[in-house]
Amino acid sequence: MVVAVMNRIFFYKNSVKRLIVLFCIVGCLFSASALAAPFWEKANIVFNGEPSGMIRDIVHSSDGLWLGAENGLFLLSGKNEKKVEFPFPYSGYISDLYLGQDETLWITVYGEGVYYKRKNEDVKVFNTGKEMETAWKVIQHGESVIILTVGKILLMNIHSKEVISEIHGLSGEAFTEFPHIFDFLGSVYIFEGANFSIISEGKREIVSGLVSEKWPGLSKVLDVSKSGGQYFVTGPEGVYSSSLSGENSVFHSINDQFSNVKRVMKLDGELVVVGDRITILKDGGFVEAGWTSLLWDKESVGTLMAADINHHGDLFLATSARGLLYVPAFFNAINTSPKGYEKNIVNLLTDGFSAIAGVTKVYPKHPAKGCLSESTILPVCQNDFKVAIKYSGDFWLTLHNSGASSVIKMLNENGAITDEIYVPYTVQDMSVDTAGLIFLLTSSNQILVQLTRHSWREQKTSLPETENPTCFFLDEEGKAYICSSKNGLLKVDINSGHVEKVKFSTNNGIRYIRAGLKDANNSLWITTNSGLFYSGPDNLWYHLKYPDGIKDFDFEYKGMTTFKDKLLINGDNFDYQISLNEFNERLQERQQRINSAEVTVKNVVDKSPLAPDDKGIYTVTSGNGIFQIRAFVNDYVLRNELFLEYKFSESHTWVKTKSPNLDINFPNLDVGRHNFLIRIHDPRSHVEQPVTTIPLNVLPPWWRTWQAMMVYLVVVIIGLYLAYRSYLKRVDEQGAMLTTLVEEKNSVIQDTNQFMQRMLRNKQRAMANLSHEIRTPLTLILGPLKEVLEAPDSDKTVERIELATRNADRISVLVDQMLELEKLEYIKTLPPQHYELDHDMPRIMFDLKAYAALKKHQLTWQCSGQKRITLFTDSLEKILSNLVSNAVKYTPEGGKIGVSVKQRQLQLVIEVSDNGAGMTEEQVDKIFERYTRLENEAEGTGVGLALVKELVIANGGHIKVESEPGAGSCFTVFLPMTGSTTKSQAMAKEVKENPARHYNIDRELAGEGKVILVVDDNEELRTYIRDLLGGVYRCLMASNGKEALDIVARAKPDLVLTDYKMPDMDGLAFAKALRRDDSLAKVPLIFMSAFGDPKSIRLALEAGADSYMTKPVEKPLLLSRISNLFERYQPVEPEVTEHVTEEPEDELPEFENEQGQRFYFKALELMEKHYGDEDFTKPVFAEMMAVSDRHLQRLFQSSFDKPFNAVIREFRLEKARGMLEEGMQITQISYDTGFASPSHFSRAFKDVYHTTPSKYQKEHYHFKRKA
Repeated sequence: MVVAVMNRIFFYKNSVKRLIVLFCIVGCLFSASALAAPFWEKANIVFNGEPSGMIRDIVHSSDGLWLGAENGLFLLSGKNEKKVEFPFPYSGYISDLYLGQDETLWITVYGEGVYYKRKNEDVKVFNTGKEMETAWKVIQHGESVIILTVGKILLMNIHSKEVISEIHGLSGEAFTEFPHIFDFLGSVYIFEGANFSIISEGKREIVSGLVSEKWPGLSKVLDVSKSGGQYFVTGPEGVYSSSLSGENSVFHSINDQFSNVKRVMKLDGELVVVGDRITILKDGGFVEAGWTSLLWDKESVGTLMAADINHHGDLFLATSARGLLYVPAFFNAINTSPKGYEKNIVNLLTDGFSAIAGVTKVYPKHPAKGCLSESTILPVCQNDFKVAIKYSGDFWLTLHNSGASSVIKMLNENGAITDEIYVPYTVQDMSVDTAGLIFLLTSSNQILVQLTRHSWREQKTSLPETENPTCFFLDEEGKAYICSSKNGLLKVDINSGHVEKVKFSTNNGIRYIRAGLKDANNSLWITTNSGLFYSGPDNLWYHLKYPDGIKDFDFEYKGMTTFKDKLLINGDNFDYQISLNEFNERLQERQQRINSAEVTVKNVVDKSPLAPDDKGIYTVTSGNGIFQIRAFVNDYVLRNELFLEYKFSESHTWVKTKSPNLDINFPNLDVGRHNFLIRIHDPRSHVEQPVTTIPLNVLPPWWRTWQAMMVYLVVVIIGLYLAYRSYLKRVDEQGAMLTTLVEEKNSVIQDTNQFMQRMLRNKQRAMANLSHEIRTPLTLILGPLKEVLEAPDSDKTVERIELATRNADRISVLVDQMLELEKLEYIKTLPPQHYELDHDMPRIMFDLKAYAALKKHQLTWQCSGQKRITLFTDSLEKILSNLVSNAVKYTPEGGKIGVSVKQRQLQLVIEVSDNGAGMTEEQVDKIFERYTRLENEAEGTGVGLALVKELVIANGGHIKVESEPGAGSCFTVFLPMTGSTTKSQAMAKEVKENPARHYNIDRELAGEGKVILVVDDNEELRTYIRDLLGGVYRCLMASNGKEALDIVARAKPDLVLTDYKMPDMDGLAFAKALRRDDSLAKVPLIFMSAFGDPKSIRLALEAGADSYMTKPVEKPLLLSRISNLFERYQPVEPEVTEHVTEEPEDELPEFENEQGQRFYFKALELMEKHYGDEDFTKPVFAEMMAVSDRHLQRLFQSSFDKPFNAVIREFRLEKARGMLEEGMQITQISYDTGFASPSHFSRAFKDVYHTTPSKYQKEHYHFKRKA
């Protein structure tokens, strides 16, 4: 590296010019301390809003920092500041504080008496008698208290508060001077002038002597202090230091005598005496501490009243004018100076280059501030000067701007210019690395590296725009740092060009950088508008604040440089001189600092402090105690830097607070042991802080103690014994009871068993009857149908088909009535139906009268009264219908049938009579059994009367029959009348079908030729429906709802006929999906299902069904329903504008079968997906369909009546026509629709539409937009 530097020096030595401008910082740092400004700007005499008055004593304890002042006692704990309350108001002032045994604080109030305060307790009175009004100082000595008053010293018992003895003077004479008392070597020493006395604990005898005999160098004793493991006895002539045992005594004399000594201590390894002034022992003699003038001036501070030092070496002073002052441990590393920044610039420059040999880099200041004289060895007022940097040895490089170019000048040790280098850029700043290479930062944020004399290499970076950078320097790792005024501190990797923004600790939002440099220890210093930041060997950033001696938050632009081993900083209000070596030592000490939290535990319930037991455990009883933990950082200097963190048990994570104080309650702790852990979080310390573990124990309440458990156990045993005796007695009593109960239960079980067997026999007989009833019509269906298949051209074909049809209807009726019986239990769960007899009877009898007329019977009926009755749903209709139907069947043509409905007391009486064949008594007994028919019955199922009886019984009534052979029969029904007004439930009423109703199928059906989508999972049924409707309508078929949705997406049907239960997607889900589509929401929808229960009907109607039909479905009924829906949904022809024409919809072909339908829609799907692909040809399509080309051609001819090429061509042209109407470019359309070229597209379009695409677009695009 040395060779490289020497080579570059040789390279620049040919030119000679002088250094134009060189600006340095802070000439005042070389002057005497008389220029120093006070470190403290405000008096510290107000704490938490309470003025303290003059502070007379300072004491450190585990409770915090105690201040004894004129206006009372103050405690500073972390950030908490409070004035301590006394038992009653007092008129004096606190003259002395003494920390005794067990940290008992003794408070001497001059004019009142003596008080004391034990840890975690309130202030209490010790003695405030008349003789205590002049008390000045107190010392606790074992079981005694020595009190210094004006004129005498009192020795009192600490417990009884009685005076043991009084001392009015030494050597048998009265005090002629004000005495002093000190705690020294385990005894209390009394000093008055040249005499002293010793009060020993236990012996309580006083031993006197002369000061000159015990301490030969002293004429009298002014102070006795203990600090740093030593005792210090101070007199006017000097200080004796000794060990804590009094051995190895050494005398340190002073030329000027001491007076008014407040405290002697070890501070940073040096002996410091605090009195009228602060003096330090150096080189065997005492000299006044020079650093005090850098912190304050004596006049503004006033008299030093007291002093103390904490275990970290921070000095605390009580002053008469400024109150409480503290000097942090950094005080000898960072010194504060007044604002004399520009005044002494010339003084440094006039001394030549030797005076600035330690300066590494200098920026100019404004001429109005810096150009004070032209008599220096250098001209300092050239406006083109930008920066000067130390190059090597005594050589300097200066940078000057001239328009769009710059000049670098090299100066030797005499200030002579030895060389100049022209740079074709406007350069903002420059720097030199450890190898001597020059790096430049241009105004356009380029970093240039010199290759030869006039050759520069631009280093590519991604630097943001930065105007007037405030610093530019390199570190040892080849990283460049650029300070900007809006983008913060930028770090640039010279090799890769990578740029990143430097983050200062947790504050990442700092954008305005005032100055920055790298010192001789390769540490980084950055001044910002938010403070001073430092980064050392650990690469961590530290924010230096008030406790460090930095009182400014903003700093001057480019106001920082190094001078020898000092760092010079220009702040807004103060200038700073930082000793780098001292700073590094202090920083290392700071990084090794260990702090522990001060903790107090209280019981919130009784507000009393808790004391730990012998094992250090704090205990409360559950329900009578709540733990309150108070902790704080006992470091007043760093109260804003240190924070507490805690966790509840080892397994938990640390909870960080933002305060040096913590106050937390634990009201809901479980019974048992708990550990609360707390420690201090120090962001600057590199050592792990000690953890304070607070063991907590929650005792159970008295009712959960082991003694209570024993009592509970005894009570439980006695209770169990008594319960056992009572149990034995109840067992005997219940034995007899259970025997009787078992016998009764056995009887009930036998009865139930017999009933179940009877019911089973009835069910078996019913099933056998049903089987028998079905077999006969089934034989009459299968037989004729087989004969028709064998001889379709026979003359009896029509007769045979009619025979099969009649028996099929018979089976249908039988199944319907069987279902009615099975639905009876379900009907009972429905809400009852409310009948108005005067309104409902005519409606019911109207249909029955028409039915009787078919058999040429005369049906008469009458209804008396206008009462209401409430029955199960449809009960009245079914009872009347079955009774009348039974009468019609058993009465010869021309017979008479009568129906009478009347009210008899609280019953509704229904009588149905006829003049038919009548019945015998044996027939009457069996007539209500299921599947029972009379021998002469030609038709019927034997279920109707059984249904009537069960409906009557279900509604709380009964039925009787009167009949004689040849005289007819009379059925009488008795139903209880009710006044219920329950809401009528007629949900299924509109879908109930009457098999005897006549449908006119000869009328002209509406919607002929329209498309109907049939959805059913049974292929044979789909084919049957298609054949059924094929003569009138065109049908599409789907096997489930999902497939149906795919079809309606391609071809919109005019009506949908769907099944209820289907795989994949059932009818309900399909109907809901259909109704969600706005374009299909009004398409008529018919449900056709085997489910005829009201719930299924209701769900279908709620899903959007227009009609509901139960299977089997008759053709006339189905055609009539479809025609009615087409008439209801007859669309209104829309008005057509003059220019806009309605495009005809593509007509669906006639499909021979479902396979043809599937092929048609699959072909449309593939063409929709691939029509834009030019390579979508017939072979490709055939491969996708997994068929041969020849078979594909046949399929297309069958489904589209055209070959594949013609179909795909028309499909593409139809898509193109829509794009033309939307205004798209013709060239883009040709490629989007799969044509090879625009010309090919134009020819094809003209062949089909007889016009060119451009002309078509011109005619239709305007009208479409208008529409």
